[in-house]
Amino acid sequence: MKKFLLILFACAFLLPASALQPVGKWEVYATFRTPKQICEGGNKVFFLADNSLFSYGKNDKEIRELSRLNILSDNNIILIAKSDNDLLVVVYNNSNIDLIDMNTEKTHNLPYIKNASITASKTVNDISFFGDETYLATDFGIVVLNNDRKEIKTTYTFNEKIYTAARQGDYLYCIRADRKLYRCRVDGIPYDINSWEETQNSYIKKLRPFGEGLLMLHDNDNLYYLTENSENATLFLPENKTKKIETQDNRLLIYTHDKQVYFYDEDLQPTTVLSLDNIGYEPVDVSCSNDQNRLWIIESESVVSLKYDRSSVLSQETEIPCNIYQKVYNPFSLTIANGRVYVSPAGVGYLNDEQDIDGYISILENGKWTNILPEGIPISKHPSITWGNLYNIAVDPDDKETFYVGTWLEGLYRFKNNQYDTHWNDENSTIGNASDWAYKAGFIAFDKRKNLYVLNLNTECGLSVMQRNGTWYQLAYNDLKSQRNLNQIFIPEKSSAKWITCPAYNSFVFAFEENGTESISDDKTRKFTTFTDQNGESIDGNIFYEIAEDHDGKLWIATNRGPIVIANPDNFANSNFTCNRIKIARNDGTNLADYLLNDETIQAIAIDGADRKWFGTKNSGAYLVSKDGQETIYHFTSDNSPLPSDNIYDIAVHPETGEVFFATESGLVSFRAEATEPKDDYSDVYVFPNPVRPDYEGNITVTGLQENSLVKITDTAGNIIYQNFSTGGQLVWNGLTRSGDRLRSGIYLVFASVDNGGEGVVAKFAVVR
Repeated sequence: MKKFLLILFACAFLLPASALQPVGKWEVYATFRTPKQICEGGNKVFFLADNSLFSYGKNDKEIRELSRLNILSDNNIILIAKSDNDLLVVVYNNSNIDLIDMNTEKTHNLPYIKNASITASKTVNDISFFGDETYLATDFGIVVLNNDRKEIKTTYTFNEKIYTAARQGDYLYCIRADRKLYRCRVDGIPYDINSWEETQNSYIKKLRPFGEGLLMLHDNDNLYYLTENSENATLFLPENKTKKIETQDNRLLIYTHDKQVYFYDEDLQPTTVLSLDNIGYEPVDVSCSNDQNRLWIIESESVVSLKYDRSSVLSQETEIPCNIYQKVYNPFSLTIANGRVYVSPAGVGYLNDEQDIDGYISILENGKWTNILPEGIPISKHPSITWGNLYNIAVDPDDKETFYVGTWLEGLYRFKNNQYDTHWNDENSTIGNASDWAYKAGFIAFDKRKNLYVLNLNTECGLSVMQRNGTWYQLAYNDLKSQRNLNQIFIPEKSSAKWITCPAYNSFVFAFEENGTESISDDKTRKFTTFTDQNGESIDGNIFYEIAEDHDGKLWIATNRGPIVIANPDNFANSNFTCNRIKIARNDGTNLADYLLNDETIQAIAIDGADRKWFGTKNSGAYLVSKDGQETIYHFTSDNSPLPSDNIYDIAVHPETGEVFFATESGLVSFRAEATEPKDDYSDVYVFPNPVRPDYEGNITVTGLQENSLVKITDTAGNIIYQNFSTGGQLVWNGLTRSGDRLRSGIYLVFASVDNGGEGVVAKFAVVR
């Protein structure tokens, strides 16, 4: 008979905030690295950096990260613009559109362009306003929105790219594919592009109505002004310096490349000139839509408001620091160790040929980001190229404050306490070079003896080893020489062979078992360009991406035709070595089955605390399947979840919280799943939320359990309210009784046990109604 003992009462106030997030909750991690636009409204300021949109309340001083978790309808913003009546138009890269009230943050979505059955590109190129209308210049024509009714008023389908469009007076204007300016009377035949008349102006990139005429920003950044009764525009602001035009009611703001801000009234008479040369910031964009003489700027680290008079900046009023956000806007590789999440961008490899991706590293711990910037990190091989093109991060097994990261051009680097410590290249290690250009230290991994294995690229060797004493040696296997796209070296915990994947250019998997020395004469090796499955047939997958080890020591290999499973990894050299493909019965009376995810290209695999498998695909988002692969538990896509892209580069599972992190083509998100890594005993069990307050309607979670614990929840009289087995080290319960009722106020007990009669526990939690 199982023995149930009391779990010590969990003090919720001692737990980190991240541990108390409800199971099933998503997080979208905003990025502030490349500031783009800022728009001031009446009560709030909105600003865009990378693909992340933020708002700042002038009254409550609160900064909000805006995403699909709150007010946005989509991901990947490319443009924002505001109207005179504080309507923010947000355009996404798929041509979805949100209209946001800048004072209330109420959003109205217009998905019609996104969903339109148009074979041509639907990209929105520019936004302008006229009265209560918004004019969208697109790759197929012009779309006019009615701002008050929040609907599309008119669409002019020309099947031709329109760079910019505007209305002024009785005329519509646009820049067509030939880069010339055309116009048509509103009461003419604007639906027929052939009825538009050509003017004598060309190569204009922005059209903005103001006063009695039309402002035209030329490709060379000269600003011109065209009146309705004139065929030729007059030069308004010369010297190729106009960077931004912003109109608000009867006021015009012009921001220039030489950091000057000019204000004009409706008669185009100058009212104020500000110089931002010596304010201590490098503004990327500016905005001013109030009558209180305040200018808002966005720069590399912050958003700032400045008080000014007619001729000079008087004082800084507000500074909103934005360096609290992560810097890796294109996450590629994830590592979780010691409660920290390490995020790094892509090195040169099978998915990336760019050699100038800056080397930002972002580290998340207890809900706060630490960023390591590429500036100031020593480089020796290519001094003119910013440090970057990084690969995965490996944390030192003996020192959680030390980690290593490889680079494409500069070799291997070590950081201590998030500061550069030292690095290795061909001068002080066995890391060679390719054509005296790339000193690649690619994917890295520690083995059980704490030696660091480093993938290389050169004609002599594709793999180097740095021993614990700091000495290096090469493993000069012929199959690894001159292989540019070696992607991963995987070192299992439960078997002795090591595995390397090469996903592109004659993809293969390389397995080896070495003797721990530079001599490879008696090493066992095998190169797999295909595998034989349990039926004796060659698998149809021929590209191999990544490997993960499950709790039973089986290896799961991601391929372009679903996963394959290696049940006995150390038998790789045997002639009868086979893999398994998971068969999913159709259950349609035919006795036929389909292979698990056989139509999917899987690029990433991660195993959670309950031995379930997460798969990241190239085109279909992320899947979670049961331990044996027979059940699909979740399938997240960019349509049904906050995933910003269906192209998943990497997945990592936080063992303590169960959070699953997804590095996607368009940003980083996480999802708190049900499973955590099981514990060896019941010494660290807690319940959250605790107490359960009246307005809480989510799940109640018991975590810190042993694997497959039987958990019983009772009232103080011993009546069983709920019982079930844990998922890994965690139990998630909807908080309802067996009859579907909410719990009454009171104290409840949690009993737990394991089959072998191990140390049992009981916890308490309170419910307040």
